Amino acid sequence: MHAIEYFTTDKRKDIMKMAEEWASYSVDRQENPNGDYHGRMTIHDTIVCNSYEDAVEKIQQLDGGWYDDHAVRYRDIDSLKPTKAMNQIEERKAKLIADKFDYMEKHSVKARKSEFIGCPKCKSKLAREHLRSERCPLCGEELRPDYVVERIKKYDEDYNELCKKYRNIAEKRKESCPIRWCFKVEVHC
Repeated sequence: MHAIEYFTTDKRKDIMKMAEEWASYSVDRQENPNGDYHGRMTIHDTIVCNSYEDAVEKIQQLDGGWYDDHAVRYRDIDSLKPTKAMNQIEERKAKLIADKFDYMEKHSVKARKSEFIGCPKCKSKLAREHLRSERCPLCGEELRPDYVVERIKKYDEDYNELCKKYRNIAEKRKESCPIRWCFKVEVHC
């Protein structure tokens, strides 16, 4: 079994020290009694990613197989103080989540007045009080009307769009971000 972990640090010199420390706690001691780190870490000094997420994605692209560890630099946009626009987006996201869960609760099959719920696919009549989800326990079909499912998807799409707007604002400020290191360590455990 493999243990994989991603770490961040401010200093290049700390990468190997942190990898060795984590490996000593995580390796299979029967296979590696000393807890040594294999040392296959490639440090890419010329790669600077726009965010932590981009850095993880880049490391995954560079990964050539088992125990192939990499370190890249990234702009820590999450460390910047949010702007007024970013705070407004966060407020809108929180309201959207609350609205979505309120909508889902009001339109749940468990909130219906009828004692039995009909499945549109298998035509079973299901006792509302015994339902544990929004799906038919026999065939897995969605029991809520299509318009409810579509509205819930729209909430998710709107939320993802707000996340993109937030990330775009943050990325425009990337020049003022501190640059940190992200690295992957993989050991056999």
